[in-house]
Amino acid sequence: MPRGRPRTIAEETTLSSQDTITPEQIDTDLQAIHNRIAKLEELRVARENLARLEAEVINPSEIGSVVNRDHPGNHPPESHTEELKIKNISTFTLNFNLQRRQDWLLDLRYTFRGAPRKYRTDGKKILAALNFLDHTCRHRWYRHVEEKSIEERQNIEDSWAYFEEWTLSLIRNTTTLQADIMDQIERTCQLPNQDPREFHAYLDTLEQHFPRQAEKERALSFSLNSRATSRNIFENITLSCLKDERRWSPLPPTIGTS
Repeated sequence: MPRGRPRTIAEETTLSSQDTITPEQIDTDLQAIHNRIAKLEELRVARENLARLEAEVINPSEIGSVVNRDHPGNHPPESHTEELKIKNISTFTLNFNLQRRQDWLLDLRYTFRGAPRKYRTDGKKILAALNFLDHTCRHRWYRHVEEKSIEERQNIEDSWAYFEEWTLSLIRNTTTLQADIMDQIERTCQLPNQDPREFHAYLDTLEQHFPRQAEKERALSFSLNSRATSRNIFENITLSCLKDERRWSPLPPTIGTS
């Protein structure tokens, strides 16, 4: 039978453009990639453990009879430390505020520290973080990446710092974010019964959206905010005392009274 005419590049492009990828297909493909990565990681760790055990069995003299506290056999296998992770990481939604976003990022950072080999690249960190974005936020990231050029896309997908910065766009009113935060810092005062350490941590969370100040400047800012609170409390107490004093002081004698 005669063979049909091979498709041209233009025809192949037309056919491929007709196959649209749905969000559900993207989720399915992404999950399959995650599963594949996890299986490959397990295979690599198993091979490393096999090589270590073979070396111990075949060449036991190299290990020595003296217990060495620095010997890797006296410590938990590295594969165990790779499984350290923080459970119950919240799912990022469009209802998050700055504080909840900061807590979410901290949970992820400590998860990555607990498994440095598993999350040794920024690309793997981003793939892991996408599992903790809700459907809307996750697809905003997909669209954001797809809108970039191929060169920019590769740099974006391999930069955890860029991903962290991008999550700010999921917070409401991000166009005036720094102005709003600066206004909030200027109006922030320590509450009467608030722990100074808690107040300092709150200020530090707000200041993280600006270039890092010197410790002397940060201490001065903390002191000014605390003094403003103390001054307000003192003024309220003074006004209250003056009102009580006027209320109970005897009236001055009127003219013409004996």
